[in-house]
Amino acid sequence: MAELSDLTKEFLQKIEDESSLNTLKAYKGDLGFLQKSFSTFSQINESSLRDIRVKLIENYSPSTVSRRWSAWREFFRYCQIVGVIRKNPIWEINVESFNKQREFQENLSDELIEAICNFPSKIRDKALLWFLYSTGVRPSELFQFGSFKNLNLAAKEFYVDNRITFLSEYLVDILEQYLVERQLIMKTKTPGLNEAIFINEQGQPLKETYIYTVFSQAAQNLGLKSSVGDLRDSLMLRLYRNGASPEGLKYLLGFKSIKSIEPLLRSSK
Repeated sequence: MAELSDLTKEFLQKIEDESSLNTLKAYKGDLGFLQKSFSTFSQINESSLRDIRVKLIENYSPSTVSRRWSAWREFFRYCQIVGVIRKNPIWEINVESFNKQREFQENLSDELIEAICNFPSKIRDKALLWFLYSTGVRPSELFQFGSFKNLNLAAKEFYVDNRITFLSEYLVDILEQYLVERQLIMKTKTPGLNEAIFINEQGQPLKETYIYTVFSQAAQNLGLKSSVGDLRDSLMLRLYRNGASPEGLKYLLGFKSIKSIEPLLRSSK
């Protein structure tokens, strides 16, 4: 059977002439995520796709989940056409069963959050985890909008799409430490080419999947079965119990309706 990486390259070449640059870029990102999740076709089945669908829903916006799922469906359809697989595994899954509101659980106490976010040895990775918790942004949002033009350290604000989130005093302190390190890295690079807040040692923007690796290492070290989305859930519960209104939470966390927060309200009674 052909390698998954080879097939994704063939598929992208096929659609390159039929798609806009933005569409092609989205396909590359979505199929790149698929390759990071599965190294071979033998790992792809109904059960494994169900598991990854749950992770997508927990950690990404509905529009990102829908786009990514659609891209994979088209890729597997191509694999059917060229005779690599007999059935499209995406069609074997009832997506409707995933679209129910999941229950929010407060499984991360303040102490556990502190332990997780302070676990990484690199100041950049500490800042990354604290940024997610303090602002309540999704990983996909951080890497889409995570540039200096959206960050106002003086006002302790971060701009995401059509809303403003806020930075805690503690996060600002850690960010300032990290930015000193970032400046040293960028001194050896061409100035002005990279406005991403979080970069790797080569001065390039961190990949979106990197956050899952950092969080997973921290959670496993503490013996926790937690996902990145638990940081966001715990922040919501803490804010609500400290007087935040449902409308305020809806805006701050980027939900489309109050119904998205109803599981949170039930778990907080």
